[in-house]
Amino acid sequence: ALQQCLTDESYRVMIFCAGDIYGAQNVAFPHQSELKVNNQEIKANLRGLKNKPGSTRPVDITAALRLKLPNYINNVEFTYALTNKKFYLVANVCKITTVKELVSIISTRRRIPKESVVSELNKKAQDPDVVA
Repeated sequence: ALQQCLTDESYRVMIFCAGDIYGAQNVAFPHQSELKVNNQEIKANLRGLKNKPGSTRPVDITAALRLKLPNYINNVEFTYALTNKKFYLVANVCKITTVKELVSIISTRRRIPKESVVSELNKKAQDPDVVA
């Protein structure tokens, strides 16, 4: 899977971090944390916006990986301090989809006709069990 990053630049290796492993989780790195790949510190915003859970983005480490060397073991180090809470880290190979590609995908999908949506809303409005 890592070799896809060499042949197709839309594939990236991303680091995700969360404070729990159950249910849907926001990407959240500890406040005092450091990420290194092959002893090279990764400079990235691990915080996100203040008081906005879920605003942190995963970290792209593709450029720091040594992918062309066969059988090379890439080391990822993640250290954090000043907390007793456990954090869980995962590296995923992700395919980046551009806005142009998304527009193309959405525009070729089957559309729901306006009349169908309006009639469904009217039907729900007539339901005595639904209170507005």
